[in-house]
Amino acid sequence: IASVNWYGVAKASDTLYMAKYSMIHGLEGGVEAFPINEAYLNEVDEAIAERMRWFAKGFYTVDKVNGSIRIYNLQVDMRGIIDDGGNKAPTHGYFEVTSNNGVSQFSSGTIEN
Repeated sequence: IASVNWYGVAKASDTLYMAKYSMIHGLEGGVEAFPINEAYLNEVDEAIAERMRWFAKGFYTVDKVNGSIRIYNLQVDMRGIIDDGGNKAPTHGYFEVTSNNGVSQFSSGTIEN
């Protein structure tokens, strides 16, 4: 499947743009825009934020979900854009940072639908 289905990712200063292309169907669904939300990383432990920036090499978006900070690294999981209860996420997998009494806790997860 990977040889006939592709995701294109373009990065602007504050937004990532994604589009799915199929050799069979052509461009599918148009181009989706995801704000990077870099400022959210200022709300987590600085060492975790720096490690995620380094690991994702600039191809990530950050979001707040239920009081936690989610980092979607587009270099790790490219299973595609997903509807997460009315909000679109750039991919299924994410890293999550939750603050518990001022201490950042790091975990990972997957959006299931």
